[in-house]
Amino acid sequence: ALAKRRDVDFVLHLGDYIYEYALGEYGTENSVALGRAPQPSNECVTLADYRARYAQYRTDPDLQAAHAAFPFINVWDDHEISNDSWIAGAANHNPEKGEGDFTARRDAAVRAFYEWIPIRDPEPAKSFLAINRSFAFGDLASLIMLETRLMARTQQLDIKRDMKLISTIWDMTNPANPKPVTPGAQLPANTRVLPTPFDVRNANPTPVVDYHLAASMDPASAPKDFAFLPDIEEFRARLNDPQRALLGETQERWVDAQVYQSVRNGAVWQVFGNQTLMGKVRLPSRTE
Repeated sequence: ALAKRRDVDFVLHLGDYIYEYALGEYGTENSVALGRAPQPSNECVTLADYRARYAQYRTDPDLQAAHAAFPFINVWDDHEISNDSWIAGAANHNPEKGEGDFTARRDAAVRAFYEWIPIRDPEPAKSFLAINRSFAFGDLASLIMLETRLMARTQQLDIKRDMKLISTIWDMTNPANPKPVTPGAQLPANTRVLPTPFDVRNANPTPVVDYHLAASMDPASAPKDFAFLPDIEEFRARLNDPQRALLGETQERWVDAQVYQSVRNGAVWQVFGNQTLMGKVRLPSRTE
């Protein structure tokens, strides 16, 4: 359908040109029945794996027609490398399962991307990860393509993994009578940290300050009328940590210069080609 259109000047592809998963994993449940089993059948990890996966995608006649009809402006997201990639790893990169060093995998994936995608190589003075670049469309718009995965992105927080439970520090100077440490107070030499059970029988949950009762409770199976609550404030503080990064300082300065120059040149729009969502998206249900 895309290749047949005549109102398109170029295709802006914001990533996930391929998926790296093995047969039987995400998106491949019906692939054998459809005659579209991924090649290689294993998860892409090596240069040969990524090359083979791109080669398979390019056997699709519709994709061939789309590339023949229009120029593409591409940038990678995560699945050209590995799910939820960041500067030092990815959600499904597992060295303990024989997938090796993430940097080697990343470099192999990026090399295959440049081999198969119609795109200029980065300038010689830049890192080959520096896919960020800009395009000027007269005085109408500047298209500023960002790299938000591999050059600077700190590991994204995960609620299940990173949301801690509210905890209490106990002063164990007298083991027979531990006492909770007042927040902000100087810590004694002998302390113990325990997740805090809350009595939820009332409208306002009340923390349990009986050490022996607290120590007897298991967060995985709190007794009736008690609950272990998430430390939302601690998570929010980590979420808003100014040390976390997405673009990195070098790219931020570059973006600032691109926007400044675009406005100075009289462009009406400054458009960002960004791999990651910048707002909530509501997807329609199958019944709508």
